[in-house]
Amino acid sequence: MADSSLPIQIYSTICLVAAVKPLQDAFGIEALHITTMQAISGAGYPGVPALDILGNVIPFIGGEEEKIESEPLKLLGRLSDEGVVPLEIPISA
Repeated sequence: MADSSLPIQIYSTICLVAAVKPLQDAFGIEALHITTMQAISGAGYPGVPALDILGNVIPFIGGEEEKIESEPLKLLGRLSDEGVVPLEIPISA
């Protein structure tokens, strides 16, 4: 089903699509399995108090998995007369 909207992309999605698109064009993609580690600043924590957090990595930020599983499908999809037709592959984040 075509969708004419493209959401504002999260940084992880942009980096993923930039790396995957040439591979999709050359070979095709059957599925993607993605792991991202995001700095605490990406979760909206302020800079100076964030220095107290060891390692500067948060393994889970609510809502990010859903975004990384859906947004790339639109960017890797195709345009039709009705709008954007998402790529139909499974993405696991």
